[in-house]
Amino acid sequence: MGVAGDVVNVGAFAVWQYVGFGLGLICFSIISPRIRGAKKQSLSTLIAGEFGNTPRVIVAVLCAIYCMGSATICIRGMSSIIVYVAEPWGVSIETATIVTTLIAIIYTTLGGLYADVWADVIQFLIMASGIIIIGPAVSIIESGGIGIIADFMQSNGVSLYNPFQGNNIVSILSIMLIMFSATWGDPTVPQRAMASVSGKSAKKSFFIAGVSAILFGIGILIIGAGGAYLIPDLVERYGTSEAVFPIFVLNYFPTGMKGFMIAAVISAILSTLDSMLLMASTSLVYDVGSVIKPGASDKQLNKGLRIGVIILGSIGLFVALKLPSMLSAMYFIFSLVTGAFLAPLLATLYWEKATKWGITLGVVSGAVVVIGMYIGGVMGLGGDPAFTGLIISSIFVYIVSYLTGGSKSKRVLTVSEEA
Repeated sequence: MGVAGDVVNVGAFAVWQYVGFGLGLICFSIISPRIRGAKKQSLSTLIAGEFGNTPRVIVAVLCAIYCMGSATICIRGMSSIIVYVAEPWGVSIETATIVTTLIAIIYTTLGGLYADVWADVIQFLIMASGIIIIGPAVSIIESGGIGIIADFMQSNGVSLYNPFQGNNIVSILSIMLIMFSATWGDPTVPQRAMASVSGKSAKKSFFIAGVSAILFGIGILIIGAGGAYLIPDLVERYGTSEAVFPIFVLNYFPTGMKGFMIAAVISAILSTLDSMLLMASTSLVYDVGSVIKPGASDKQLNKGLRIGVIILGSIGLFVALKLPSMLSAMYFIFSLVTGAFLAPLLATLYWEKATKWGITLGVVSGAVVVIGMYIGGVMGLGGDPAFTGLIISSIFVYIVSYLTGGSKSKRVLTVSEEA
């Protein structure tokens, strides 16, 4: 929804987000077999390795923050759709947000990971057909042709075909790199590699996902541009361009297909939402809780997991009501994981001289820099705090590992080549 709304304002330039995301997944497919072969259970245990509890707890807390940020965006997005669909009945955003949160909490606590896996399969099938094929076709037909949409976008100073128009190479590289690197830093991405049947399966899956992401970007571009042409008073009526996708579906899709496409969007949002709530709770309960209470039984941990979902879901509800923009919130959490996780993750996987304190301070320094720059309103190198955070994190990983590089603090990640 956020990217479709961005198309209204910047045209084809918005596609660079999906290009960066897709290339990130494609390149991640190269290292996914090594991650699968490490036989770890989460990003925190992967980065921490045998370094002990200190880096594990820090990474787990940051993972939980990232997942809660993503969950909040999903709550806001799904509640907005409910408001648009229920517009004739005057449902408020507050009511829709509460309903969304309750659905997510119940779905996650009762279904857990099993429900999430099946939701992902169903979501992909629905989204692939709806976003890549059906949506663009309806957009072009209802608008009277792709040329009419292109002319309309050009009259507004943006292009449907040329993603370079009106933007310099620095802006383009910046948006691509933040999406590319955030893909690697996203805790759910290595988590999926670790949960794969084999390294070969992980590599194939991430490659297909990367190609699909780029196709999704093209579909979103045509849908968003067509919606902008067909609903010229969109922003005045709904207060945000992010409404373009659901309003376009509700107004211009044939009756039977309206439900299909709305179901596709809700499927994607709910799948992501319950994944993020589950992972945030898992990070705190298993990675942090097991350190605080080492003797906890599986029954206690599972109970804590469900309680965690309820508490975190309630927090997400409160934050979602205050969230000004889904896209800006997304950029913040992407910047956070890029600055904090990318350098320590690569060092753990490929640099045998990395040490406990090098990894720990690399994570902490990257996170502190990104958060501090956002609070201070300083974007820094490349127009995003993620790049400055990544550089500082890399420096800390290298220098601190060099200074603390004794035999006791070294370790080599054990990787099964058969995994």
